[in-house]
Amino acid sequence: MRLFLLSLIIISLTSCYKDPNITGQYSDEYYLRHKGVDMPVWVRGNIESEAFIIFIHGGPKLSSIEEAVSNQFEKLHEKYAVVYYDQRSGGFTHGSRTDNLSLDQMVEDMDVVIDFIQSKYEKANSIFLMGHSWGGFLGTAYLVEPSRQAKVSGWINLAGVHNFSLLWQEERNFVLKYAQEQIDANNDADFWQNAIDEVTPLTTIEGPEQYFVINYFAQIIDGTLDGRSVIDEISLVEFMSSPVGTGINQIRIESLDAVSTDGNFTSQMSNITIPSLLIYGDLDAIVPLAMGENAQSLMGTPEEDLFLVTLEESGHDIWKIEYDRFISEVSTFVEAYQ
Repeated sequence: MRLFLLSLIIISLTSCYKDPNITGQYSDEYYLRHKGVDMPVWVRGNIESEAFIIFIHGGPKLSSIEEAVSNQFEKLHEKYAVVYYDQRSGGFTHGSRTDNLSLDQMVEDMDVVIDFIQSKYEKANSIFLMGHSWGGFLGTAYLVEPSRQAKVSGWINLAGVHNFSLLWQEERNFVLKYAQEQIDANNDADFWQNAIDEVTPLTTIEGPEQYFVINYFAQIIDGTLDGRSVIDEISLVEFMSSPVGTGINQIRIESLDAVSTDGNFTSQMSNITIPSLLIYGDLDAIVPLAMGENAQSLMGTPEEDLFLVTLEESGHDIWKIEYDRFISEVSTFVEAYQ
Protein backbone atom coordinates (compact mmCIF):
# COMPACT_ATOMS: atom_id res chain seq x y z
CA MET A 1 0.00 0.00 0.00
CA ARG A 2 2.84 2.41 0.85
CA LEU A 3 4.50 1.73 -2.50
CA PHE A 4 1.18 2.24 -4.27
CA LEU A 5 0.55 5.58 -2.53
CA LEU A 6 4.12 6.69 -3.20
CA SER A 7 3.69 5.91 -6.89
CA LEU A 8 0.53 8.03 -6.96
CA ILE A 9 2.38 10.95 -5.36
CA ILE A 10 5.22 10.69 -7.86
CA ILE A 11 2.82 10.52 -10.80
CA SER A 12 0.85 13.51 -9.56
CA LEU A 13 4.03 15.57 -9.23
CA THR A 14 5.40 14.77 -12.68
CA SER A 15 3.39 15.77 -15.69
CA CYS A 16 4.04 13.83 -18.88
CA TYR A 17 1.82 16.19 -20.86
CA LYS A 18 3.34 18.83 -23.14
CA ASP A 19 1.46 21.28 -25.31
CA PRO A 20 2.16 21.23 -29.06
CA ASN A 21 5.20 23.28 -30.00
CA ILE A 22 3.15 26.01 -31.65
CA THR A 23 3.85 29.73 -31.40
CA GLY A 24 1.48 31.32 -28.94
CA GLN A 25 0.61 28.09 -27.08
CA TYR A 26 0.66 28.26 -23.31
CA SER A 27 0.14 25.76 -20.51
CA ASP A 28 -0.07 27.57 -17.18
CA GLU A 29 -1.21 25.83 -13.98
CA TYR A 30 -2.37 27.50 -10.78
CA TYR A 31 -4.23 26.84 -7.57
CA LEU A 32 -6.57 29.68 -6.72
CA ARG A 33 -7.39 29.86 -3.01
CA HIS A 34 -10.74 31.35 -2.01
CA LYS A 35 -12.82 30.87 1.14
CA GLY A 36 -11.47 27.56 2.30
CA VAL A 37 -10.74 25.81 -0.98
CA ASP A 38 -7.91 25.64 -3.48
CA MET A 39 -9.37 25.48 -6.98
CA PRO A 40 -7.10 24.27 -9.80
CA VAL A 41 -6.98 26.61 -12.77
CA TRP A 42 -5.27 25.44 -15.96
CA VAL A 43 -4.87 27.88 -18.85
CA ARG A 44 -4.10 26.19 -22.16
CA GLY A 45 -3.87 27.38 -25.72
CA ASN A 46 -3.34 30.49 -27.81
CA ILE A 47 -3.19 33.48 -25.47
CA GLU A 48 -2.16 35.74 -28.35
CA SER A 49 -5.70 35.39 -29.75
CA GLU A 50 -6.92 37.60 -26.86
CA ALA A 51 -10.02 35.36 -26.58
CA PHE A 52 -10.30 33.29 -23.38
CA ILE A 53 -12.94 30.56 -23.07
CA ILE A 54 -13.68 29.59 -19.46
CA PHE A 55 -15.01 26.03 -19.34
CA ILE A 56 -17.57 25.35 -16.57
CA HIS A 57 -17.76 21.62 -15.94
CA GLY A 58 -20.84 19.59 -15.18
CA GLY A 59 -21.71 17.29 -12.34
CA PRO A 60 -21.51 19.38 -10.19
CA LYS A 61 -18.86 17.06 -8.77
CA LEU A 62 -17.05 16.36 -12.05
CA SER A 63 -13.89 18.04 -13.32
CA SER A 64 -12.81 20.35 -16.11
CA ILE A 65 -9.21 19.28 -15.49
CA GLU A 66 -10.12 15.84 -16.83
CA GLU A 67 -11.21 17.49 -20.07
CA ALA A 68 -7.90 19.37 -20.19
CA VAL A 69 -5.76 16.27 -19.61
CA SER A 70 -7.63 14.29 -22.25
CA ASN A 71 -7.39 17.05 -24.88
CA GLN A 72 -11.16 17.18 -25.41
CA PHE A 73 -10.90 20.71 -26.83
CA GLU A 74 -7.44 20.51 -28.38
CA LYS A 75 -8.50 22.17 -31.63
CA LEU A 76 -9.80 25.13 -29.65
CA HIS A 77 -6.36 25.50 -28.02
CA GLU A 78 -4.87 26.23 -31.43
CA LYS A 79 -7.16 29.24 -31.84
CA TYR A 80 -7.94 30.51 -28.34
CA ALA A 81 -6.96 30.21 -24.70
CA VAL A 82 -9.16 27.75 -22.81
CA VAL A 83 -9.39 28.13 -19.04
CA TYR A 84 -10.18 24.98 -17.08
CA TYR A 85 -11.10 25.26 -13.41
CA ASP A 86 -12.70 22.88 -10.92
CA GLN A 87 -15.55 24.03 -8.73
CA ARG A 88 -15.33 23.76 -4.94
CA SER A 89 -17.83 20.93 -5.07
CA GLY A 90 -15.63 18.28 -6.65
CA GLY A 91 -13.01 17.38 -9.19
CA PHE A 92 -9.43 18.14 -8.18
CA THR A 93 -10.32 20.88 -5.69
CA HIS A 94 -8.59 20.69 -2.32
CA GLY A 95 -9.63 21.99 1.07
CA SER A 96 -12.95 21.97 2.87
CA ARG A 97 -15.14 21.80 -0.21
CA THR A 98 -18.36 21.31 1.71
CA ASP A 99 -18.01 24.50 3.77
CA ASN A 100 -19.90 27.51 2.39
CA LEU A 101 -21.15 25.28 -0.40
CA SER A 102 -24.11 26.93 -2.10
CA LEU A 103 -25.03 28.13 -5.55
CA ASP A 104 -24.28 31.72 -4.53
CA GLN A 105 -20.82 30.73 -3.32
CA MET A 106 -20.07 28.86 -6.53
CA VAL A 107 -21.14 31.89 -8.56
CA GLU A 108 -18.81 34.01 -6.45
CA ASP A 109 -15.99 31.52 -7.07
CA MET A 110 -16.51 31.86 -10.82
CA ASP A 111 -16.34 35.62 -10.50
CA VAL A 112 -13.04 35.26 -8.65
CA VAL A 113 -11.69 33.03 -11.45
CA ILE A 114 -12.71 35.57 -14.11
CA ASP A 115 -11.13 38.44 -12.17
CA PHE A 116 -7.96 36.37 -11.75
CA ILE A 117 -7.70 35.67 -15.47
CA GLN A 118 -8.27 39.31 -16.38
CA SER A 119 -5.64 40.48 -13.91
CA LYS A 120 -3.10 37.78 -14.79
CA TYR A 121 -3.33 38.04 -18.58
CA GLU A 122 -3.26 41.51 -20.10
CA LYS A 123 -4.39 40.01 -23.41
CA ALA A 124 -7.59 38.56 -21.93
CA ASN A 125 -9.68 41.12 -23.77
CA SER A 126 -12.62 38.82 -24.52
CA ILE A 127 -14.03 36.37 -21.97
CA PHE A 128 -16.42 33.65 -23.10
CA LEU A 129 -18.18 31.31 -20.69
CA MET A 130 -18.73 27.74 -21.91
CA GLY A 131 -20.84 25.66 -19.53
CA HIS A 132 -21.76 21.99 -19.91
CA SER A 133 -24.86 20.43 -18.28
CA TRP A 134 -24.76 21.55 -14.61
CA GLY A 135 -22.17 24.05 -15.83
CA GLY A 136 -24.93 25.55 -17.96
CA PHE A 137 -26.98 26.13 -14.81
CA LEU A 138 -24.03 27.65 -12.97
CA GLY A 139 -23.19 29.84 -15.97
CA THR A 140 -26.81 30.99 -16.13
CA ALA A 141 -26.75 31.82 -12.42
CA TYR A 142 -23.69 33.97 -13.07
CA LEU A 143 -25.06 35.75 -16.12
CA VAL A 144 -28.53 36.74 -14.85
CA GLU A 145 -26.85 39.47 -12.79
CA PRO A 146 -26.10 42.38 -15.21
CA SER A 147 -22.96 43.58 -13.38
CA ARG A 148 -21.37 40.15 -13.76
CA GLN A 149 -22.65 39.68 -17.30
CA ALA A 150 -20.83 42.89 -18.29
CA LYS A 151 -17.50 41.06 -17.87
CA VAL A 152 -18.40 38.49 -20.55
CA SER A 153 -18.35 38.81 -24.34
CA GLY A 154 -20.39 35.70 -25.06
CA TRP A 155 -22.15 32.66 -23.59
CA ILE A 156 -21.73 29.13 -24.97
CA ASN A 157 -24.26 26.75 -23.44
CA LEU A 158 -23.48 23.06 -24.04
CA ALA A 159 -26.52 20.94 -23.15
CA GLY A 160 -27.04 23.20 -20.17
CA VAL A 161 -29.87 23.43 -17.66
CA HIS A 162 -31.79 26.52 -16.51
CA ASN A 163 -34.88 24.87 -15.01
CA PHE A 164 -34.50 21.58 -13.14
CA SER A 165 -38.23 21.00 -12.82
CA LEU A 166 -38.53 21.11 -16.60
CA LEU A 167 -35.39 19.01 -16.97
CA TRP A 168 -36.79 16.07 -15.02
CA GLN A 169 -40.05 16.21 -16.99
CA GLU A 170 -38.23 16.17 -20.34
CA GLU A 171 -35.73 13.53 -19.20
CA ARG A 172 -38.63 11.36 -18.01
CA ASN A 173 -40.41 11.81 -21.36
CA PHE A 174 -37.24 10.85 -23.24
CA VAL A 175 -36.70 7.70 -21.15
CA LEU A 176 -40.32 6.54 -21.55
CA LYS A 177 -40.28 7.11 -25.31
CA TYR A 178 -36.93 5.36 -25.77
CA ALA A 179 -37.96 2.43 -23.56
CA GLN A 180 -41.15 1.86 -25.56
CA GLU A 181 -39.17 1.95 -28.81
CA GLN A 182 -36.84 -0.77 -27.46
CA ILE A 183 -39.79 -2.90 -26.35
CA ASP A 184 -41.42 -2.55 -29.77
CA ALA A 185 -38.14 -3.64 -31.36
CA ASN A 186 -37.88 -6.59 -28.93
CA ASN A 187 -34.53 -5.25 -27.74
CA ASP A 188 -33.99 -6.24 -24.10
CA ALA A 189 -37.71 -5.82 -23.60
CA ASP A 190 -37.80 -6.98 -19.97
CA PHE A 191 -35.23 -4.38 -18.91
CA TRP A 192 -37.01 -1.53 -20.66
CA GLN A 193 -40.41 -2.61 -19.38
CA ASN A 194 -38.92 -2.38 -15.90
CA ALA A 195 -37.71 1.13 -16.79
CA ILE A 196 -41.24 2.13 -17.78
CA ASP A 197 -42.66 0.61 -14.58
CA GLU A 198 -40.17 2.55 -12.41
CA VAL A 199 -40.28 5.88 -14.23
CA THR A 200 -43.98 6.20 -15.07
CA PRO A 201 -45.13 6.96 -11.48
CA LEU A 202 -42.53 9.77 -11.11
CA THR A 203 -44.74 12.62 -12.27
CA THR A 204 -43.30 14.95 -9.61
CA ILE A 205 -39.77 15.23 -8.25
CA GLU A 206 -39.42 15.87 -4.54
CA GLY A 207 -35.82 14.86 -3.94
CA PRO A 208 -32.82 12.82 -5.09
CA GLU A 209 -34.51 9.44 -4.65
CA GLN A 210 -36.86 10.31 -7.53
CA TYR A 211 -34.50 11.98 -9.95
CA PHE A 212 -31.78 9.37 -9.42
CA VAL A 213 -34.19 6.77 -10.83
CA ILE A 214 -34.90 8.80 -13.96
CA ASN A 215 -31.28 9.81 -14.41
CA TYR A 216 -30.11 6.19 -14.04
CA PHE A 217 -32.00 5.13 -17.14
CA ALA A 218 -31.05 8.32 -19.01
CA GLN A 219 -27.37 7.58 -18.33
CA ILE A 220 -27.80 4.05 -19.74
CA ILE A 221 -29.38 5.47 -22.88
CA ASP A 222 -26.59 8.01 -23.28
CA GLY A 223 -24.00 5.27 -22.79
CA THR A 224 -25.19 3.53 -25.94
CA LEU A 225 -23.50 6.32 -27.91
CA ASP A 226 -20.06 5.82 -26.33
CA GLY A 227 -18.85 3.51 -29.08
CA ARG A 228 -19.37 6.26 -31.65
CA SER A 229 -17.10 8.77 -29.94
CA VAL A 230 -14.22 10.13 -32.02
CA ILE A 231 -12.38 11.23 -28.86
CA ASP A 232 -9.66 8.87 -27.66
CA GLU A 233 -10.04 8.04 -23.98
CA ILE A 234 -6.88 8.72 -21.98
CA SER A 235 -5.04 6.07 -20.02
CA LEU A 236 -5.01 5.96 -16.22
CA VAL A 237 -1.36 7.10 -16.20
CA GLU A 238 -2.18 10.13 -18.34
CA PHE A 239 -5.16 10.96 -16.15
CA MET A 240 -3.09 10.71 -12.97
CA SER A 241 -0.34 12.90 -14.46
CA SER A 242 -2.37 16.09 -14.43
CA PRO A 243 -0.18 19.03 -13.30
CA VAL A 244 -2.68 19.82 -10.54
CA GLY A 245 -3.18 16.43 -8.91
CA THR A 246 -5.67 13.59 -9.09
CA GLY A 247 -9.45 13.48 -9.05
CA ILE A 248 -9.98 10.53 -6.73
CA ASN A 249 -11.72 12.43 -3.92
CA GLN A 250 -15.26 12.60 -5.26
CA ILE A 251 -18.14 13.18 -2.83
CA ARG A 252 -21.90 13.42 -3.07
CA ILE A 253 -23.02 17.05 -2.99
CA GLU A 254 -25.97 16.70 -0.63
CA SER A 255 -26.14 20.43 0.04
CA LEU A 256 -27.01 20.99 -3.64
CA ASP A 257 -29.83 18.44 -3.76
CA ALA A 258 -32.45 21.16 -3.36
CA VAL A 259 -31.01 23.10 -6.29
CA SER A 260 -31.04 19.99 -8.45
CA THR A 261 -34.68 19.39 -7.55
CA ASP A 262 -36.25 22.79 -8.09
CA GLY A 263 -33.57 25.26 -9.22
CA ASN A 264 -35.23 27.48 -11.82
CA PHE A 265 -34.10 30.67 -13.59
CA THR A 266 -37.10 30.91 -15.93
CA SER A 267 -38.17 34.30 -14.58
CA GLN A 268 -34.64 35.74 -14.94
CA MET A 269 -33.61 34.36 -18.32
CA SER A 270 -34.59 37.61 -20.03
CA ASN A 271 -31.75 39.28 -18.09
CA ILE A 272 -29.25 37.46 -20.33
CA THR A 273 -28.74 39.76 -23.30
CA ILE A 274 -25.20 39.00 -24.48
CA PRO A 275 -24.48 37.00 -27.66
CA SER A 276 -25.26 33.35 -26.93
CA LEU A 277 -24.66 30.02 -28.64
CA LEU A 278 -26.78 27.09 -27.42
CA ILE A 279 -25.63 23.64 -28.57
CA TYR A 280 -27.70 20.55 -27.77
CA GLY A 281 -27.63 16.93 -28.90
CA ASP A 282 -30.74 15.54 -30.53
CA LEU A 283 -30.01 12.13 -28.95
CA ASP A 284 -29.33 13.54 -25.48
CA ALA A 285 -31.43 11.72 -22.87
CA ILE A 286 -29.81 13.52 -19.92
CA VAL A 287 -30.54 17.12 -20.98
CA PRO A 288 -32.92 16.78 -23.93
CA LEU A 289 -33.08 19.26 -26.79
CA ALA A 290 -36.36 20.67 -25.42
CA MET A 291 -34.30 22.35 -22.68
CA GLY A 292 -32.36 24.35 -25.27
CA GLU A 293 -35.52 25.28 -27.14
CA ASN A 294 -37.08 26.56 -23.92
CA ALA A 295 -33.96 28.56 -23.05
CA GLN A 296 -33.94 30.18 -26.49
CA SER A 297 -37.57 31.27 -26.07
CA LEU A 298 -36.85 32.92 -22.70
CA MET A 299 -33.56 34.73 -23.22
CA GLY A 300 -33.27 38.46 -23.74
CA THR A 301 -30.45 38.24 -26.30
CA PRO A 302 -31.45 39.87 -29.61
CA GLU A 303 -32.54 37.32 -32.18
CA GLU A 304 -29.62 38.10 -34.48
CA ASP A 305 -27.14 37.26 -31.68
CA LEU A 306 -28.87 34.13 -30.34
CA PHE A 307 -28.14 30.76 -31.93
CA LEU A 308 -29.56 27.31 -31.16
CA VAL A 309 -27.57 24.53 -32.84
CA THR A 310 -28.77 20.93 -32.83
CA LEU A 311 -26.20 18.17 -33.31
CA GLU A 312 -28.40 15.43 -34.72
CA GLU A 313 -26.10 12.48 -33.99
CA SER A 314 -24.93 13.57 -30.53
CA GLY A 315 -25.81 12.73 -26.96
CA HIS A 316 -24.90 14.54 -23.75
CA ASP A 317 -21.15 14.97 -24.31
CA ILE A 318 -21.92 16.74 -27.52
CA TRP A 319 -18.35 17.28 -28.70
CA LYS A 320 -17.46 13.58 -28.71
CA ILE A 321 -19.25 12.44 -31.89
CA GLU A 322 -19.68 15.46 -34.18
CA TYR A 323 -16.37 16.93 -33.05
CA ASP A 324 -15.41 18.92 -36.13
CA ARG A 325 -18.83 20.51 -36.40
CA PHE A 326 -18.74 21.34 -32.70
CA ILE A 327 -15.35 23.05 -33.05
CA SER A 328 -16.59 24.92 -36.13
CA GLU A 329 -19.73 26.23 -34.39
CA VAL A 330 -17.80 27.42 -31.33
CA SER A 331 -15.02 28.98 -33.42
CA THR A 332 -17.45 30.83 -35.69
CA PHE A 333 -19.23 32.24 -32.65
CA VAL A 334 -16.05 33.34 -30.87
CA GLU A 335 -14.65 34.94 -34.03
CA ALA A 336 -17.87 36.92 -34.47
CA TYR A 337 -18.02 38.33 -30.94
CA GLN A 338 -14.52 38.54 -29.51
